[in-house]
Amino acid sequence: MSTYIIHANLVLPDRVVEDASLLIRDDVIEAINPVSAPESNVVDLENAYLIPGLIDLHCDAIEKDFEPRPNVFVPPDFAVKSADARNMLSGITTVYQSVALDNGQGGVRSTEKVMMLIGSLEEAKYQSLVDHRIHLRYEVPDESSLPTVLRLLEARRVHLVSLMDHTPGQGRGKHIGVPLNQPIAVDRTQSTGANIASARSGTKWKRMEHVAEVSRQQAIPLASHDNDSSEQVHDLYALGARICEFPMDLETAHAAHMAGMATIVGAPNLVRGKSQGNGIRAIDAIKAGVASVVCSDYVSQTLLPALISLSRQGHLELPQAINLGTLNPATAMGLADRGEIAVGKRADLVGVKLDGYTQIRAVWSDGRAVFRTK
Repeated sequence: MSTYIIHANLVLPDRVVEDASLLIRDDVIEAINPVSAPESNVVDLENAYLIPGLIDLHCDAIEKDFEPRPNVFVPPDFAVKSADARNMLSGITTVYQSVALDNGQGGVRSTEKVMMLIGSLEEAKYQSLVDHRIHLRYEVPDESSLPTVLRLLEARRVHLVSLMDHTPGQGRGKHIGVPLNQPIAVDRTQSTGANIASARSGTKWKRMEHVAEVSRQQAIPLASHDNDSSEQVHDLYALGARICEFPMDLETAHAAHMAGMATIVGAPNLVRGKSQGNGIRAIDAIKAGVASVVCSDYVSQTLLPALISLSRQGHLELPQAINLGTLNPATAMGLADRGEIAVGKRADLVGVKLDGYTQIRAVWSDGRAVFRTK
């Protein structure tokens, strides 16, 4: 049976259509303001807003689902189910679950644990409430993880790969004086105080080239991470990166934007009003027009409130704010079937009440009603 949504304020990419209706048949949007909708399940949104399902390109919260305390692990399928429910209740219908490979750090980022988590995500694919994809984060100083990265890419078991280096003096570590994670005893000899991408020699650069080449062969998007200079952006772009995650300053964000890269900032940064280190404030990048995507980073629940706040505070009109978490990430990843409310698109939809506190009233994922409340 089809679903007929009535009394909804539709948030399209360029405007809001008030008191509109929408027809879902099977898993796609069949019509907007149809003349009739016989034999349909009628859902009255009571003038709530209807937005596309959010698309989250970077969320590493699943690592905490799997390892809630240091060296304390729950079964990986339990972690996946927890992440699935949280994303659905956050209005995120497509999530790139970010898992990092770094054997030097160990724990949840060891090869063993990462492969367990990826396997559980794959097994749950047809039972999940939302669409889970794999964002593989590779800590390039760790030579021991490279074979696993390449095998996953060659088997097309991941959907996005990013290159990271949290060495002291590099990227985020350059700004706060320490690595983002605990120091690790792996190949660090060519990193301290130098841009990983500007020194076009040495083992790290060769590993980056290898990952970039295989990702290009397999048509898997490549992202850079925590870039701290325009030179680094240009070098990563030359390798094939078309996504720049969390640039550390406005100059770097501007360089990525001018290169045509999708530039990502984090929703927790917007909610808190500042970076967790001494990096750029996300709102400054958005106001400067050099950030095109907002992700949840490490807190799924922040993504929708962060987007809504951009509109409420007058920084962007509501459609443009919502685009940062829907149409723009879809475009960055080549997801032509979703990211906007339009006829023929996948029926990933979220009903949102914006009176006072932002409240999710309904969620449709691939045409299925997965959440509904009054």
